[in-house]
Amino acid sequence: MSPKTKLVLGRYSREAKEWPSCPLSLLPEEILRRSMDVGVVSDEGERAATYLQIDHSVVLQAVQEAFKGKIEVMSTREALER
Repeated sequence: MSPKTKLVLGRYSREAKEWPSCPLSLLPEEILRRSMDVGVVSDEGERAATYLQIDHSVVLQAVQEAFKGKIEVMSTREALER
């Protein structure tokens, strides 16, 4: 970028949508596909816990029964408040 070129940050921002908490299977197909592209595995039985956040909304926060009371899964904001 040359020194005379102005960067217009407004072109790169968007309004964040509120997402409800829900199982992964209820998310729109586009979100599921893009999530899997970056390594999210939809089979919750394959891991101890799941945390999925879209924009500012925690969509899924779950711990497998075998690990309840042994690990905690939470947002960074929630962890900082503790």
